[in-house]
Amino acid sequence: MKKKKVGIFVCILMISVIIYPSLKSETMEDQFSGKTSYEKFYKSNQINKIVPLGNWLDETYVVSTESDNFSYTPVLVADHDRNVHIAWTESTLVGQWYVLYKCLPKDATWDDNPWDDYPTELVSTESDPSAGPANPTMVVDESGTVHIAWKDGTDINSEDDGHWDIFYRQKSTGGNWTDNDYEQVSVETDEESCNYPTMVVDSEGTIHVVWISNDNSANGEMHYNYKPLGGDWTHTELIGSSSIDHDEPDLAIDESDNLHLVFTTQAFGGGTKQVYYRNRPYAGTWSSATKVSEASNDDSINPKLALSTDDPPTVHVTWQENYGLYHDEIFYRECEPVWNPTELVTDLSEACELPSIAVRPMLLSNHRVMIAFSHNVDPYDSEWHIQYMYKNVGDTWPTTYTTISDDATEFATSPDLCSERYYYSYRTHCAWSDTTPYSGSGPYNDIVYKRTSPLVAITVIRPDSLIGWAMAIENPQEMLLENLPWWMDIHCKWLFIGQRHAEGVIDQLRPDETKVITHSKFFGFGPAKIFGQVDEAIIKANAFIIGPFVFIQKNQQ
Repeated sequence: MKKKKVGIFVCILMISVIIYPSLKSETMEDQFSGKTSYEKFYKSNQINKIVPLGNWLDETYVVSTESDNFSYTPVLVADHDRNVHIAWTESTLVGQWYVLYKCLPKDATWDDNPWDDYPTELVSTESDPSAGPANPTMVVDESGTVHIAWKDGTDINSEDDGHWDIFYRQKSTGGNWTDNDYEQVSVETDEESCNYPTMVVDSEGTIHVVWISNDNSANGEMHYNYKPLGGDWTHTELIGSSSIDHDEPDLAIDESDNLHLVFTTQAFGGGTKQVYYRNRPYAGTWSSATKVSEASNDDSINPKLALSTDDPPTVHVTWQENYGLYHDEIFYRECEPVWNPTELVTDLSEACELPSIAVRPMLLSNHRVMIAFSHNVDPYDSEWHIQYMYKNVGDTWPTTYTTISDDATEFATSPDLCSERYYYSYRTHCAWSDTTPYSGSGPYNDIVYKRTSPLVAITVIRPDSLIGWAMAIENPQEMLLENLPWWMDIHCKWLFIGQRHAEGVIDQLRPDETKVITHSKFFGFGPAKIFGQVDEAIIKANAFIIGPFVFIQKNQQ
């Protein structure tokens, strides 16, 4: 028996020795003369390569998986640890309203709909559903604590005034929502109805909120309040004149904790709505208002704001306004530090509305500006899609767009766009409300979600030594990637000795750079499967092992 085992081993070894030089000869063809040894192997030994990244994934995932009612106004945040958070409004046919929340952890499994595996949480637990809790705004701080504020007509304070107030709750990482007592943000505005909250958190944990209030007989007033870490909401400030109608605020905060705000106003006595901008330096006072939509003779509405990571940041603003034949288009303007001319983003001859904007850093201190919006692609059948456009700062807007909601068939609206910009993760995420009856969803509006593909591209190659298997990790991004986790697995059906799994971290990967990682600490014989992952890029293939050599079947993703 011992001689038989030795004979099998010798046969395997002889086959390996015979195959080795033939493989080596095949991969050193003269057509690669003049190139480095690595380039020769890389060019000739590519076996499997994933789709280039940066594209939107094909699958649209339903977030509101437990809903059979109307879901609206999603707000989307990707936190520093790569978890994705979504809050939204839900209503029923009989006028019951709720504020809901869901989180997708960074280690979620993507074989099917990952949102199915995580529960929907009711934020407005103490609210009267008939009192209209709605319009959530959300931020996640550096500790992972989730903060949500929303409008709510519930008589929390036994005032029975019939007005909406702005309420707030928070949830720590791995914890529960704060106790039953809501915190009222809109203190000192008890005689008015409050709406349109927008919120940010600074590096010290202070929460900042801006909202609109009115008493149904006067113009909308704009208020601001903040809550220090461990403190209370006691700093209400009127930041918009009561003689001018204010509406639709959107708040952002930069790396130095300065606040930036856009909103619309309509002067008393009539006139069109226009977009304005203000800022508040850290621990300072609010600046005077600057008109952003200066070239408009029609209503400019639904403004959204995003900031670059520069110091001072570039301010990016988008909005919609009437253009041409009675339809709205999307406009854009930036300030660096003076306001550049207004730019027309879309010229599509059909209605474009409800833009959302996000900014991600690029190489050499440049930035990419991304805008998503709802587009009436078929006015006769009322078919709407979510479109996506981007440009690098200094470039012009393209004439084409990408349809994110490419499998929608009905009404896709209210997109919210965000981009991870911390550490090495720079994926882009989008959520929106959609009446399309996706698999597992009901006949009403659902909240759906899509994201871009992974950061890196992986190619399976034969290693330089021809022993084991290797993957080449390519960075096609325009920025440095850091701290990229990787792992490699091999599973052999018949005979296997050694290490099945290897893992580690790539410290840095420069733009257009490719690094090769080899897994070779094993010996086996028989059919096998190999798996590799870097960040969230995954590749797998069928293979056959003869001793230390791995022969990989092509075109197996």
